[in-house]
Amino acid sequence: MLLNKHNLNLAKLTAKEESRYTINGVLISPTETIVADGHLATILNVPDLEIEGADPVFPFIEGFTPAKRDFEPFILSRNDCLDLVKRIPKSPTIPVLENVALGQGPNGKASFAVTDLDRDQIISVRTIQGQFPNVKQCFPTPDDAKAVVTVDAHLLIGVLTQYRELNPDKPYVCLRVYDSKTPIRMDAVCDGTGQRMTSILMPEDGLADPTQDK
Repeated sequence: MLLNKHNLNLAKLTAKEESRYTINGVLISPTETIVADGHLATILNVPDLEIEGADPVFPFIEGFTPAKRDFEPFILSRNDCLDLVKRIPKSPTIPVLENVALGQGPNGKASFAVTDLDRDQIISVRTIQGQFPNVKQCFPTPDDAKAVVTVDAHLLIGVLTQYRELNPDKPYVCLRVYDSKTPIRMDAVCDGTGQRMTSILMPEDGLADPTQDK
């Protein structure tokens, strides 16, 4: 199985409190990676690539044994995930090298490999022991949504950054969603100055739900 930087960068969304150690990392399974922090949870499926049988094929690395397709899910720490991202080759000659290969590690450890064809790296790291919460049961069914609104992520990040700067100690924003064609309204109040900020974010026309054709 291969993981790309997007799977591993989910580590930026993990819980920061050390006492909540089982959600201080990313749950890695044969089909997806999952993070949660008690308030937010995110799931990302793994790339549709394989170490063997893919085109192009991830190169053979001496001393590295790919993990079996049905390996037991495990938790990889935030720091180890972000360290693996740094090891992924920049602008490799073939796209498949922009991934980290998962290998068979000893009990309590996980093995990974990266290569740029000139230099191979095999990394063995200790996994987090414990039960990752079953956050998938908390996700509402898409068909139950009252409205589906597609927005530009760059615009959303930009406006929410301003709300965070308005009231950094209490960066709470009220979102109001009306229907698939009406702008989303956002409102917040700064405790320190009493200033009110209100924004609207326009839906992207013709993209009511871009996930439907995937």
